[in-house]
Amino acid sequence: MSRSSAYQIAEIIGSLPLAKAIEKVILVALGNSKVHLVSGKKAWDIFRYSLDAAIRDINEHPRGQLFKRLIAYGLCDIEESDTFVSNGKDKLSPEECADCIRFIFFHMVNRFKGELAELLSIGNCISLAEKLACENCIPQIYELYFGDTIREPCRIAASDQSLRLSNNRWAKGADGLIISRSRELDQEVINIHAVIEMKSMVISNNRIMQQIDRHIERLQRGIELGGVFYKDSQIQVPDPIKIAIEPSTWRVSRKWKSVPDGQIRRLLLPAPITSPIKARYNQLHSDQWCITTSWSQEALEQAAYEMTFHYMAQVGEQVFTGETFQARSEGMTPLKAGYNAIKDALYYMLLFKMKPRIYRIATKLYNVYCFGYANGASSPEMLWPDDFSE
Repeated sequence: MSRSSAYQIAEIIGSLPLAKAIEKVILVALGNSKVHLVSGKKAWDIFRYSLDAAIRDINEHPRGQLFKRLIAYGLCDIEESDTFVSNGKDKLSPEECADCIRFIFFHMVNRFKGELAELLSIGNCISLAEKLACENCIPQIYELYFGDTIREPCRIAASDQSLRLSNNRWAKGADGLIISRSRELDQEVINIHAVIEMKSMVISNNRIMQQIDRHIERLQRGIELGGVFYKDSQIQVPDPIKIAIEPSTWRVSRKWKSVPDGQIRRLLLPAPITSPIKARYNQLHSDQWCITTSWSQEALEQAAYEMTFHYMAQVGEQVFTGETFQARSEGMTPLKAGYNAIKDALYYMLLFKMKPRIYRIATKLYNVYCFGYANGASSPEMLWPDDFSE
């Protein structure tokens, strides 16, 4: 990957050190014949696929249209918020605003954060697989599959209101698998030696292991690897190793400077840093590993907000190009108009009557968009320029 491509990633995630780390991991994976990623010959192809997958998921989400309406039309006037009834086409009602806040915070940001965590974890998985092979815990000849190269049977509702696994509906599977191949009774057999689950936030190992157990249950009903289907009789899952991957907990810097800039003051935030720690590999039991990555939950979340900004700019570019919206864009570029539209919307949302939890979330979103992640993530109250006067 060329240096300019690393800067392309940095323009989207807002961190050159993190962009270089992603570049390095993907290049290692692409150069390893044992590793299977989604289609792509360059590191930028793999990153772009992850970005597009997250955006596609956001666009297809039922509340994705709410977000687009918020940027295009805004919300109802404060004076009529108690009586306003949405027509489902343009301005959002207070109830729709609350749904939109939940969507941005719980789905959009987390979706981007998850993609970053999965990309960065690939390198840790390669390192652990090499260690396991050297210790004869897995065969010397193995393969690693990641992300959308893995598909498992879906769970669907049964007539007795329980859930069962479908034989003809498939969805994204485990985050990673270590497998080997053999032949039995004139058919190829997939032997699953490890199931990998990658997280973008710190949660209990028990919860991750339970999620891996559910993957193991589904895998025994069949699997699709790299677009090739293997039926249940071709799957062997004897006693797989369970690998949980989570971010570290170091915090991004809270330092800032306020400097004169003509008639106003400008807020300067510290540049993103390279991870200050190394990844840790902990064997919990003979068949369980927990990897703590070198990149932290806050570093991933900060980058995820930047990716959200990037998406908002794209939406703004779509909706602020027609004549209908020229008045709202006030001569700004479509990219800038989309970014400002969400800031304005969040500001006026905070004047609505909201449930305390939704108000706290909206406050955090507004603070992060206006004053940066480090300041916005730390303040429970709405921030103002005067808070950064000197």
